[in-house]
Amino acid sequence: MTSGCFGCRSGVHEMKSGQLREMAKAAVEHGAPLEAWDSLSVRCVERAEKMNYWDILAVLQAYAQTGLVVQNHDQWLFRMSEVLTDKADKMSPTHVVNTFHVYEALKVRPRVLYLEM
Repeated sequence: MTSGCFGCRSGVHEMKSGQLREMAKAAVEHGAPLEAWDSLSVRCVERAEKMNYWDILAVLQAYAQTGLVVQNHDQWLFRMSEVLTDKADKMSPTHVVNTFHVYEALKVRPRVLYLEM
C-alpha cells in the first residue's frame, strides 16, 4: 500500500474488519496523513458491531502510535469501547491487558468498559 492510496475514502468505505486492521498497520508504517485516519475512524464506527475485537484493538493500537487526533476522536473511541464491552467475555487475558494498555495510551478511560474487564 502506498501513501497515495491512504486518502482514498472510497476504498476505506468498503473495508471489513480485517482490512481495517491491515490498513491501520500500513498507515503507521507509511506515515499516512490525518485524512486517512479520519476515513478509517468513520468506517470503524460504521462497522463497529461487525468488527472482531482483536481487529478493533489492533486499529486502536496503531492509532495510539500516531499521536494524531481524528475529527471524531471521542465518538470513535467511545463506540469502540461499547463494542469491546459487549465482547469482553470472549477476550483472553492478553486482550484484556491490551485493551487497558491502548486506552491508557490514548488517555481515555471508558468507565463501563473498565468495569466489565
